[in-house]
Amino acid sequence: MHREVSHIGMFCFGKTGHVLPHLNVIRELVDRGHRVTYAVPAEYADRVAAAGATPVAYTSTLHAEGRDLDPPGLLSAFLDEAVHTLPQLRSAFQGDRPNLVLYDFASYAARVLAEQWGVPSMSLAPTIVVWDGFEEDSRMRSVRRTEAYQAYEERFRDWLAANGLPGRDPYVPRVTAAELGAIPPNAEVHTGVPQPAVLTAADAFITPAGARAATPDSLAIGPSGHLRSHWR
Repeated sequence: MHREVSHIGMFCFGKTGHVLPHLNVIRELVDRGHRVTYAVPAEYADRVAAAGATPVAYTSTLHAEGRDLDPPGLLSAFLDEAVHTLPQLRSAFQGDRPNLVLYDFASYAARVLAEQWGVPSMSLAPTIVVWDGFEEDSRMRSVRRTEAYQAYEERFRDWLAANGLPGRDPYVPRVTAAELGAIPPNAEVHTGVPQPAVLTAADAFITPAGARAATPDSLAIGPSGHLRSHWR
């Protein structure tokens, strides 16, 4: 039997490019009658409230100067933020736990909380979603061989174990086509596609306009209609 979700917790990585793409999803959930509590740095609280959710402000580490933003450095920043925010978020939701957790893919703390609370969770990705063959199509295969990345991964697994999740995969779980349910007859679902090849045949490209491959590829290849999410 379908059970209506009464309280949804949304946990977002505290950067504009992560916060804004999710707001229309949150607005739609509120319009459908759900109560949404949104964990976000205080600077975004007004935007969250305007979408109809209740903001829960937390302090962030993301404004530290001199961060190394190569792949291991960026992932370490995600982990540093999780270590810093997890106690704040656990305290903020004490006594009012959601029965569904939505989280930005970079919000590692949210995945830990969902596991500890025993509630279902779903990842939202504002830019790109990992696909089958991601490592072969990107730099990640070579990055994972570096000492910096291996040190990050070891620290990540130690943090998961310290929070009662030993042996868990630290990466975002993938959604299967079967989990999407019925697919309209005019739509196709693929675990991965060669994006440039698809764009050469596309009349329009719908994207949240992330800073990674999606927007540069679309601008370079040029489908006749490049549509972007409307952020209010």
